[in-house]
Amino acid sequence: VGYKAGQYVFQDQFFRATDPQNPNRTGMGIAVSQIRRPQTNGTIVSTSNPLDLAIGGIGMFTTAKGLDSNTKPINFQYTRNGQFGVDSNSRIINENGNYLVGYPANPDGTINTSSSALLTLDQTPLPGAQTQSSKIEVNLDDSQPSIPSTPFSPLNPASYSQSTSQVIYDTTGVSHTLSVYYQKDGSVPLTITPTSAVILGQSASFTYNAKQPASGSNPQVATTASTASGNNQLLQNSTITHVSGSTYLMTLEDKSTLTVTGYNAGGSPVDTSAGGVIDHFTVNTSRYSVYATLDGNPVAGPGITSSSATTTSGSRAVPISAANSSISVGQTVSGAGISSGTTVTIVGATNSANATTTSGQNTLTVAANSSIAVGQTVSGTGITNGTTVTSVSTLGGTTTVTLSSNATASGNPSLTFTGNVINLSAAATASGSSTLSFTGGPLTGYPAGDPNSYAINSVAQSALGTMAFVGGRNIDSLGGLAGGASSSIAITATTSGSTPNNVAFNIDTSTTSAYAGSTQTITNSQDGAPLSQLSSYSFDSTGKLVAVYTNGQSVVKGQVKLATFTNDEGLIPIGGNSFEQSAISGEPVFGTASNGIFGGLKAQALEQSNVDLTSQLVTLMALQRQYSASSQVVKTSTSLMDDILNKLS
Repeated sequence: VGYKAGQYVFQDQFFRATDPQNPNRTGMGIAVSQIRRPQTNGTIVSTSNPLDLAIGGIGMFTTAKGLDSNTKPINFQYTRNGQFGVDSNSRIINENGNYLVGYPANPDGTINTSSSALLTLDQTPLPGAQTQSSKIEVNLDDSQPSIPSTPFSPLNPASYSQSTSQVIYDTTGVSHTLSVYYQKDGSVPLTITPTSAVILGQSASFTYNAKQPASGSNPQVATTASTASGNNQLLQNSTITHVSGSTYLMTLEDKSTLTVTGYNAGGSPVDTSAGGVIDHFTVNTSRYSVYATLDGNPVAGPGITSSSATTTSGSRAVPISAANSSISVGQTVSGAGISSGTTVTIVGATNSANATTTSGQNTLTVAANSSIAVGQTVSGTGITNGTTVTSVSTLGGTTTVTLSSNATASGNPSLTFTGNVINLSAAATASGSSTLSFTGGPLTGYPAGDPNSYAINSVAQSALGTMAFVGGRNIDSLGGLAGGASSSIAITATTSGSTPNNVAFNIDTSTTSAYAGSTQTITNSQDGAPLSQLSSYSFDSTGKLVAVYTNGQSVVKGQVKLATFTNDEGLIPIGGNSFEQSAISGEPVFGTASNGIFGGLKAQALEQSNVDLTSQLVTLMALQRQYSASSQVVKTSTSLMDDILNKLS
């Protein structure tokens, strides 16, 4: 395999030079001048060994006879014989025990051609990779009704519209199930503003703010939208057509259409056919709050900001607005008049509880409702309606609730505690009226039992953000060819178990849609991976050694180093179909297969000898005939000499 034919070059052994100018002078005898070994290619045949290699063109394999103290290859030899295997250390070697030399790979799979290294079939498993980016493309069935003001719970299917899931990986490569839930909210109008005076039927540009701030009682349109320059996104090459009254048809650059309402500068609907001047348009949006769980535990949304809260100086009871009921135990609170870093210890209960009371007293003994907060109001049989909780104390597992001084209680009433009130940590003090910010993740776990309500002190999970759609399209995709941006949802969570790990990445939701049709998940991908064992090795046509793992991922481990010489016939044969460089061959020029002058590499194949057996057999037969003819001449000459000698004698 890879053997190169030798061609003998003959010369005169002795030469008569009595007349140097005589062109007919002759020599005597025969001597070998040199043996030429043309490095022409042999025929390539297929094999079943994945480490067999053949070069389809110029080039020789570089092998090393030994290693230096740093295990770097030394004493290079060169061959066209691509029969390779492995030694006890998984290093690739040939039949002579020489190491196959290549270029090492960088961690990112690129090749470092500045140094040489042994090519090795490394058996080390591929470490797990943490999920750093994700993409979920779903169509949300927008024909479904909005969800009323129901606290989200993954245990309660009535609290969300649709859901999907994805397997993601933490820092150690352990898999976790991320479940994403979509809760349909009420519609909010999106304002679209022309960049110049509107002329019906003519192409124009418009802008809109995907994160349009609150307008009156309306919330933000979309919190997951991209923050383009100035938060504004551009609709280019769009035209306006009047339908009737204040209704118009906006045709976007990609030829899709939106039904919009025109308004004048004073905010009143405008009809251009009646002489009205358009200042801006609005279009209704479909909005979805997005929630998530990781292995069944809630993923915290961004920090919640309450509206102004009026507090009592020195008290740790803080009433909050009804819109912030997702504040949970364990979050930290900051704001004017409140100690920095204060922790929420109790979120006021809203369920009913039985209480033992003494007739005419303003104290209640509640067995299992320690989360009742100061500042809540209490109603129930035997209690004056509207009575306020002034203090809560717990001793020996029993909670005593003190009501306002004018309260009276009797019997064993069933009580309802109302009011969005939280209690801060014991050292907290609050005063005045300020806007509070609540940050930090909520507690993990959901209450057992009735999925329609939370147990006392349990998590009221906050949304990760709000997505908005217009005409079924993500609000960020309205810009079409030129102005489209991207939207995403941030996931930050800590895994459960004996060894918690952090996960943090963004889910690309740019292509999520909300058309009135069946819910389906179109794309569900992420870049993490678990710990994977080696599956196989292979060489590609450029000589790259590629390791394939059980998770389907492939990693480049190195690349075969090829060599060529200015005069490859000047190489010194050393046996075993190998050669060494010489002064006649010149210095080697190194490179890689299928690059520059070097030929491509074929795996599971070998190059046969370049000896043409047919030609050699024909030559052998011709030589045989020449030998026979020469033998007859000698025989005839001998017979004549014998006859002459016999007659003379």
